[in-house]
Amino acid sequence: MAPPPPFPGEQSGAGVRALLEERARRLGPRRFLTLPGASLTYAETDEVANRAANALAALGCGAGDVVMARCGNGLPLVATWFACMKLGAVFMPVNPLLRG
Repeated sequence: MAPPPPFPGEQSGAGVRALLEERARRLGPRRFLTLPGASLTYAETDEVANRAANALAALGCGAGDVVMARCGNGLPLVATWFACMKLGAVFMPVNPLLRG
């Protein structure tokens, strides 16, 4: 059985950050993400991720740091995940319904 074809950007070694930024440049106004109460284009998603990455960096977060995100499914979770990809940080989601 032949191996599956590579994902876009995989051949160049591009990661999530490069892939999102390339798609934002190329497909900017096209819809990328639809969440309850929010619909974002590629360009808007990249901008939200940049703002979140800048906020995390201002708090001292950088490559290799672990970022715990205790939020439900939605824009804050997505923004934090992409921000971590941009910073090289480790994203650690925590279910907000867990107690104790």
